Amino acid sequence: MEVALNYPSTNSSHIVKWQTDIHIAVHGSPSVNDIAILRQLTDELNLLIKPIQIYLDETDPNLHLFFTSPQTFQITETYFKDADNPILNGITFVYHYPNYQIYKANILISNRIKDPMKRVHTIREEITQSLGLLTDSWQYEKSIFYEGQSYSTSFSEMDKQLIQLLYNTNIPIGGQAKDVLLLLCGDTN
Repeated sequence: MEVALNYPSTNSSHIVKWQTDIHIAVHGSPSVNDIAILRQLTDELNLLIKPIQIYLDETDPNLHLFFTSPQTFQITETYFKDADNPILNGITFVYHYPNYQIYKANILISNRIKDPMKRVHTIREEITQSLGLLTDSWQYEKSIFYEGQSYSTSFSEMDKQLIQLLYNTNIPIGGQAKDVLLLLCGDTN
């Protein structure tokens, strides 16, 4: 719940997610391996987020993925103010309508990441977070959403279930924690 609802308070947070296909434009200087990882990841996610799909398609992009320095990304993403943070590996900004439907995302994969496993992890984490799973957690060390230092390069079973649950058509965009719990667990009174 804490990963999908974006805030620690279940009274003020809402489910955000895409209802349209995601078209990714890649900017900056990705390596050949970065693109291969991105293709593998989109294939995996496309099995989990039905009915929508993710494409590497620069024709009409609604997700911009930047393989660049944080300082360069800051020029494009005006809400980003942490370019000088030496431990920043990546960050995701999503934009949604008042009804909580995501319509755009900008993602940074920092060119400062030299460790290949950390780079794979960061690509996987940031793309997955752009689906509306914006918060990390200290609870599950094997999760792609683990708050601590992580080198996870694949989804845990729990991660897959969470992604599928978010894109289950019964989970309403804009729903609050109490609504989602009621839908999943029924009336517990």
